[in-house]
Amino acid sequence: MTEGPVLDPEEVAALQEAIADGGGEADVWERLPPLAQPDPDRVQPFALASAAAGDPARFPAFLNLHDRLGEALRERCSEVFGRECQLARRDTRRFTYREALGDETPMLWMALEEAALGRFYARMELGLALAAVDAMLGGPGELEGEPPAHLTPLELRLARHLADDLAGIVAEAWRPVRRLQVRVLRVDHDPQFLGVAAPEATCHAVVFAAAPERSPEGTIEIGYPDEFVRGVLEALDQAHREEERAAPDARWQARLEAALAGVPATLALELGRARISIGAFLHLRAGDELTLDVRAGDAALLRVRRAPFAQARIRDDGGRLRAEILATTGGSHD
Repeated sequence: MTEGPVLDPEEVAALQEAIADGGGEADVWERLPPLAQPDPDRVQPFALASAAAGDPARFPAFLNLHDRLGEALRERCSEVFGRECQLARRDTRRFTYREALGDETPMLWMALEEAALGRFYARMELGLALAAVDAMLGGPGELEGEPPAHLTPLELRLARHLADDLAGIVAEAWRPVRRLQVRVLRVDHDPQFLGVAAPEATCHAVVFAAAPERSPEGTIEIGYPDEFVRGVLEALDQAHREEERAAPDARWQARLEAALAGVPATLALELGRARISIGAFLHLRAGDELTLDVRAGDAALLRVRRAPFAQARIRDDGGRLRAEILATTGGSHD
């Protein structure tokens, strides 16, 4: 709000004089200068972007896990075709399930279900799917001409193996965020019988582009309906917060490592432990033997100030013992 009047006294007097002359309000508006820009032909109504709050693609964890999923798909495709397959995440999209079903591109459709979150779908361009089936039958994994519009019963049974593989890959990719139990409900070339979601339900799809050598290029798409997404948003949000907490400040970390570089640390090698009563402890004498909770050849534990640091193998080097690091560990050793 302004602290003083909007118009100066001279401006108020001029307006009053114009109205007093009989011109009225319309005459006042006519005396105003024209607008610099004309009114736009089309004006969209203003609305807050509330839909973005339900979009899983806004979480880095969602995109990261699908990058890992794409890498697993690439390895599986390379195994199926017996040659190198290029595959990478291309984009993410949001559309209604009705729009997905209306896509006229020939596809192999898969209906999948997660025990707690409900159904979602996956689809693969039919040419790519048939080339994969041909490779599974011992063929070259190649197609000549346009792919047929329908699959034979044998091709559908083999395509079920592709769907089972995909279900396992999806579950494994989601494991860092939430454990999923995914099973295949149906595999078909006609999507009308899948029954994954309501027609107007929003689906959040991740699209991968696949390009096997000497085989048709195609896309593989995974679509999660809103109902599925609502069940994982909380887990995605939690994973996002953990990523933010875990992200180190590179400059601060470099200064810390430089400051600690000259600090001495004493390592203790623990071969094993034995648990005895206080009475037995008080009666220990020279020549008594204790049975440790390890076997000969087991790895020993390196500790730094009582904290476990690494598993190590003990070697004799000319009468001196050496500890070969096998693996670092952050767990406890009770």
